[in-house]
Amino acid sequence: MLEAIAARRPRKKSRNQSSVELKSGEIDVDHMFETIRPGSSFNPWAGHQNQIRNRLVFFLLYELGIRRGELLNLRCDDFDFSSNRVAIIRRADDTADPRAEQPLVKTNERLLPLHDSLAKEVTNYIITVRNKTPNARRHPYLFVTHKLGPTVGSPLTIAGYKKMMDTLRQSTPQLADFTGHKFRHHWNLRFSELMDSLDNPPSEAVQDQMRSNAMGWRQGSGTAAVYNKRFIERKAHEAGMNLQEGQIKLPRELPL
Repeated sequence: MLEAIAARRPRKKSRNQSSVELKSGEIDVDHMFETIRPGSSFNPWAGHQNQIRNRLVFFLLYELGIRRGELLNLRCDDFDFSSNRVAIIRRADDTADPRAEQPLVKTNERLLPLHDSLAKEVTNYIITVRNKTPNARRHPYLFVTHKLGPTVGSPLTIAGYKKMMDTLRQSTPQLADFTGHKFRHHWNLRFSELMDSLDNPPSEAVQDQMRSNAMGWRQGSGTAAVYNKRFIERKAHEAGMNLQEGQIKLPRELPL
């Protein structure tokens, strides 16, 4: 009897493993960076200092695909401008961090490359904005609060980061669903497209290792394969649409 009941019991539906990209749509990157350009009429943040800082925040998220905690944990001495690299380092319970809620790095430590233009953006922010902000030199963290008051010069907090994102989402309908983590997904899409465009791309196993290293995932965890699967699904979707457009000839009026 128990076996009969168990056989008729509704099965628990597993999470849909299909790519969320087909549902969420692409990020309008051009609109995004025009919106956050300092001096732009669309820029939702007041003050030149905030606009410079926030543009660098989005540049680092976009170009490196790092998490929020990794971004807020960046220190000025993590950047090696002689080799154009930045170190992502785990610093749980760092005594130099005055924030009540310390942002945490949840991935593996690693070195990431910086393009010349991105390295110049970081240098420009440190020299012309950060170091001229009161109290900013009392700690090593890269991003600081620029609003005058008791917290001026303090490290940018998780709450401050969330407020930045909320302000951006409310500024334009095209970015109403944007989150910083979407840039991490977008980085993986760009990586897949780059590998797909190469004449002699690395093997799938090597690509997984490269992706895992850049994202800070444990080698062999299988997380990289998830993004490979999403890219394959996307290419299959595009191929299917192209095939239908080329083969299917629908009549102008369907028969009753």
